[in-house]
Amino acid sequence: MLSLVDTILNNTSLPNLHPALVHFPIAFFPLAIAFDLATLAGRSRSLDRVTAALYAVAALTAWATVWAGEAAEHALTGVPAYLRPEIEAHGEWAERFLYAAAAVALARLALVWWRRGAERVDLLALRGLVLAAALGACLLLVGAADRGGSLVYRSGVAVMAVSVDAAEGRSASGEAPAAPEPAPAEESVATTPAGSAGPP
Repeated sequence: MLSLVDTILNNTSLPNLHPALVHFPIAFFPLAIAFDLATLAGRSRSLDRVTAALYAVAALTAWATVWAGEAAEHALTGVPAYLRPEIEAHGEWAERFLYAAAAVALARLALVWWRRGAERVDLLALRGLVLAAALGACLLLVGAADRGGSLVYRSGVAVMAVSVDAAEGRSASGEAPAAPEPAPAEESVATTPAGSAGPP
């Protein structure tokens, strides 16, 4: 596992796997909730299975994201002391979401299994409870994502700052790079129509 991670990091510009994984649970969990709402109005067993699978994928990617985030936190250097509580808070919110997402996924998979021998009406109340729990877990996801975004985009944690001079292409000495020399213009040759007099 670690050798695979090292191979990925050595062949990409990623400092760690966290930024590559973090958007998967953010995308999959709300998508699972949308499918769950659709299953409440329909009777499709296949749609019910897809919903449970989406919850499971969201929980698995959340676990991978939290694991990568902890590894990234341990590798951070030069972080100001006042940002450490914010980093820990981000991790705590992410772990809360992971536990909630795992519980929702397990409950949803269990409902799919129970539905094989039960009437849809019998499970409707349980499905409503699981959906309510999923909506609560989504609030935890929003809290974790907001804190992570604040660390990156407001505090610049794990982001290399680019100066204005560097963005404008200036060198380290403060001088702008020399402009490329223009290509030599082709010499124009004046021609005199046949039979006409040249210049005096």
